[in-house]
Amino acid sequence: RESIITLEQNGCTLPSKHSSTYYGQWGFRDWVVTDDERLFAILSGYKYFYTSSANTLYHRILEFDISDENEWVCINSFQPQGNGDYTGITYDPVEDTIWVLHNQNRRIQSYTLSSTGDFERGNDYFTFQTSSSSIWQCGVSNQQARGLEMNQTHFFMRCQDGSYYNDRDQLESWGRSGSATALIPENSVRSISSLGYGLFFDGRRFITVDSGYSTWSSSPSYHEFGTSWQYKTTPAPGTTTWFGPVIETADDVLAINMETLWSASSIGDRVDYWVSADNGTHWVAVESNTTVHFQHPGKELVWKATLIGSTAVSWWVDLEYATEYESSGTWISPPKSTGTKVGKVRPVWTATTEPATTITVQVSNDDGQTWKPAENLMETSFSTDGAGNVLRYAVTMTSTDRFKTPIMDSLELFYEEGYPDRPRIDVGADGSFDWESILFLNESAIDVSDDSVVGVEVDFQPTLVDAFNEYIPDNGEGVVEVPLAVEAQTSGRVKITNIDIAYKMNTHAIGATFEGGMAAPDGIARNLIVKVAHGDEVNFVTEVTVSLNNSRGENPTFKWQQGDSCSTLSDASGIVAFDTANCTSTIDANDVRTIRIPTTVDWSWDDEAATEALLTVKDSLGTAVDNWQTENMRLRVENDIQLDGMQVFDETGRQLFAQDWVRGGQNLSFLGKIHFESSQLSPLSGEFELRVIGQNVTYDGDPIGQPMILSQESNPNFGAYNITFTSPIESSPGGMLFSVEAVNLPNGSTFTNPGYNTIRLVLDGNSPLVLGVTPFDGQERHVGPPAPGGQAVAVNIQDSVDPPTQISLHYWVGCKSTVAIGCHDFNFDGFPQEDEYAEKILSSPETITGGLNIFNGLVDDSMLEHGQVVSMYVSGKDGQQNQVAMGGGPVCPPTPQ
Repeated sequence: RESIITLEQNGCTLPSKHSSTYYGQWGFRDWVVTDDERLFAILSGYKYFYTSSANTLYHRILEFDISDENEWVCINSFQPQGNGDYTGITYDPVEDTIWVLHNQNRRIQSYTLSSTGDFERGNDYFTFQTSSSSIWQCGVSNQQARGLEMNQTHFFMRCQDGSYYNDRDQLESWGRSGSATALIPENSVRSISSLGYGLFFDGRRFITVDSGYSTWSSSPSYHEFGTSWQYKTTPAPGTTTWFGPVIETADDVLAINMETLWSASSIGDRVDYWVSADNGTHWVAVESNTTVHFQHPGKELVWKATLIGSTAVSWWVDLEYATEYESSGTWISPPKSTGTKVGKVRPVWTATTEPATTITVQVSNDDGQTWKPAENLMETSFSTDGAGNVLRYAVTMTSTDRFKTPIMDSLELFYEEGYPDRPRIDVGADGSFDWESILFLNESAIDVSDDSVVGVEVDFQPTLVDAFNEYIPDNGEGVVEVPLAVEAQTSGRVKITNIDIAYKMNTHAIGATFEGGMAAPDGIARNLIVKVAHGDEVNFVTEVTVSLNNSRGENPTFKWQQGDSCSTLSDASGIVAFDTANCTSTIDANDVRTIRIPTTVDWSWDDEAATEALLTVKDSLGTAVDNWQTENMRLRVENDIQLDGMQVFDETGRQLFAQDWVRGGQNLSFLGKIHFESSQLSPLSGEFELRVIGQNVTYDGDPIGQPMILSQESNPNFGAYNITFTSPIESSPGGMLFSVEAVNLPNGSTFTNPGYNTIRLVLDGNSPLVLGVTPFDGQERHVGPPAPGGQAVAVNIQDSVDPPTQISLHYWVGCKSTVAIGCHDFNFDGFPQEDEYAEKILSSPETITGGLNIFNGLVDDSMLEHGQVVSMYVSGKDGQQNQVAMGGGPVCPPTPQ
């Protein structure tokens, strides 16, 4: 059955992929599945079979969650350090250990996953080494091991057999030998006729996959090899028991430590050890290098070894026994390093004591330099003077009876880390610390203030109050956020609570605003609004002086005094008018006084993009705020003019757009809006003039000749203009560019958008003019050839603006209609009557510079005889419906009725 499994990277770091288009491919070298539905696999980005090493740049160990059968999600990636390349991986479910095969070092190293998910190298390892002349290839230094599996007694590997071009691997089994770290190869090997990768045990058989030396010339296979592994073993036939000599003692043997060494080459074979203090009456099973205390002491010590299976061998036994106990003794645990400082611990132990015996436990967080007593199941906090991140515990046993001892069955030490050492605070986060503790911050609280004692609590005299005052604006309003930067010499968590800040409010200026945020010389007075507040030590503000920043000269200034008395200190040569007679103020429930004064500006104040106010505030104690500049008033002063929304109409009411054709000599109307730049404010009438100029241009828009003023008048009121005038009769062929301009502006004002108030129109008020016709009047000519030939006729018409594209040629052939077809004298009177003329359409004229248009055609006069005549005239219109002029008419017009 085929299935598709999606591999989700999920942020995991992948190995580098080789730059070669052929060798740079992803693939798994080896993999193993753990008991909790996780897959550990060696991912490679380099498909290269020919070397004895595997560059770690192109390899990483990935950990996948494979609980979903359709999607495997990567949850971590690792790069083992210190042992070189790695080409095989397996898992020991008994010890919950990952084993990685380091190919170049011929080493199988144990690894574990920490609680934080780190891949930590263990203490256990095995080596495998053979000479190049042996049958075992895995241990040869220049061969590559390509897969790894294991059980409790053996490691299994797939390894390259000979040179890579032999395209051959073999399976090998290497057994453990007691406590030795060197593995011993088994005699039998299994050959595989292809290079390949991976070795995996699925519970019943080995699985491995071929890659081949050159896949284009071979057929890689998927292999399954059976095995006789049995996890539940039973003693094999040939079980034997060996008894050691009986050791007799004067006193009862109370405890014993037994060290052993044994080996077995077959799966399921082993050696079990037992010991007795009463000559075999009661037996106690023992493990190597483990101390046991006899429940049944005696004076006859004996041991026995049970060899299970035919290959089990017991090499040696060593006994150390005791017939009495020391009066006291202390055992100190190995050190346990933590990531951050430890603040408290809680030991949990199970012990057995007699009335004559005691057990005490001590704990240390500084690698045993200082100790604190600890109680079972109780939390013990380290002092603020003791900061450390290396844990130890010490168990002290005492006995007043040398034949009795307390027994510590188990002890677990729970600890809390993350307590910082020597915390310090920086008010304002400016890099200068204002309070620096010399204490270890555990669960106890430390009072932080400028009163902290130097040398006892802090290193230097704190400056918290000064730092707060320096960070807070001298004349602030509303809320100010004061950042507090907290650091410590070690990592940890700091909680700041119960911040208590006492402060006193001074008389201060709050700010200033201008109605609408913009001032312009439109004749309208707008309120300048100033807000101030008195301090806690006075009852009112007595005087406020307000100046507006003028970047081009003196600042306009007015002064408010208690009782709403206002006066102008300076109008800056007339650029501002303060309406001091209507100056008012109010005070709200928060003691904020709001001052309002109507203000107008003159044309002579030439633009301010975002000016601010300068405020000086006095109270009964004197000057409280001196020349403080506001931050957010951003008053914009504008005296430049822009024209917006121009529209053009002809006298019929038709709206005109760029490049439209218009009949010349008629009225044109220009409409639009007048505003101060980038605003909706409009000037008063009569402040400047509006004019319309016309400029003839070429087809490319280049000017021809001088522009002409077509209309000029004063600006109207209410910000809208409507200018009507009679247009020129005719423009150049490229048209006329009309522009509306604001001119004769007051002091400092400019017209800001002339390019947006133009329109190009083509004017045509003249009729096309017939300059001549060939043959000309009275000319004698031979008759032309009969149709489809004829007498050549050319009509020359002058029109430089929108000339006609076709005309009507009316002609009369002067012979009696009974003579031939094509004769037009129907009433036989010899004169051309209007209704006797034939009509021919002439089109597609030849155009010559100067507006000359030549229409050509043929008239069939082949039936005429000598002396007979042809009469012609021309009619037509141009694009503006102007009639063709000087085109002539019929010789005999109709008689008036």
